[in-house]
Amino acid sequence: MTKSEMELHQAEYRQLLSQARSARKQGMYREAVASALLSCAHIDGMIQFQRKYGQAEVTTIESLDLVLALAPLLFDFQSLDKVEVLLKEQRRIERNSSVDWNASLSAARAVLIAACHLWDLLSKQPDSLPDDIRGTIGIDRKHWKALIEAWETMGLLSQVTQGDSVRLSLATEMNRPTRAKCPSCGTVAKAAKAKFLEDVVCPRCNARVVFVLLLPEHGYN
Repeated sequence: MTKSEMELHQAEYRQLLSQARSARKQGMYREAVASALLSCAHIDGMIQFQRKYGQAEVTTIESLDLVLALAPLLFDFQSLDKVEVLLKEQRRIERNSSVDWNASLSAARAVLIAACHLWDLLSKQPDSLPDDIRGTIGIDRKHWKALIEAWETMGLLSQVTQGDSVRLSLATEMNRPTRAKCPSCGTVAKAAKAKFLEDVVCPRCNARVVFVLLLPEHGYN
């Protein structure tokens, strides 16, 4: 790979990572994961450029960190599988990073399983106590906090204070009509909330996207 090719990979990686960061900041977690995964095609070239011409060694890879942090909160098994394939195909990632990526991937899978357990418990036991649930599903405080905050941002979960305690409950029924916006053209559509949690075709621009939920507290729905 020539220097110009490596430099191009680095530039593409940084651009896609910037998009992923922006989407995450806006609470558009699926879009963040999608951009981070696209950047993975440029990791190898980025690492090579950084090693030969950069001023600092690669110690971690933020796009992988982002996927492993957010995919479990979205029940996104497929993205974790893609990371697994990437690590097997691009050994340079493990060799040139101080992170044990296979261990991080295993931890992410554990969080995803815990997220599934949490969803199941909240479906069966509305208004549950957080501490009771956290102990049941076996998740540490760091990942618990990330999970709760993400689901609140997505409008899936609510925390209600009752006296000295805080209880968790699913914010709405998944078949309840909800408004969401196409991230490509800005069109606002209305459908069952469950439909907006996966890729759909926008009726206006025909792009296959994950619509952004318009949350009730912002005056929507």
